[in-house]
Amino acid sequence: MQGEVYCKQEVILIAEQLFETRFVRGVVQVRGIQFRYVGFVKGGNLLLKYHNLHESLDEYIHRAYSPSNGEEIIFETLTHSQFPTFPEVLDELELIASA
Repeated sequence: MQGEVYCKQEVILIAEQLFETRFVRGVVQVRGIQFRYVGFVKGGNLLLKYHNLHESLDEYIHRAYSPSNGEEIIFETLTHSQFPTFPEVLDELELIASA
């Protein structure tokens, strides 16, 4: 799945997710295995990145940037259980963009 989410204040979130499916006792199960979210101001600075697009899919990267100058203000590695849901990513993006 991939697409763009257009938010307030000319903010855009590019979302890419790769899923795998399987059938267990006749029930379809869906699991996300790769994620990439990139938030930025249209024609402006990068605001946010989340991804697990490297050799270890269990290593999740979170980066946040200053909306005023694009300087990185957060860099951290997360575990799978710490990785945010899609609505949480949108909430964080809104918080950063309104700072």
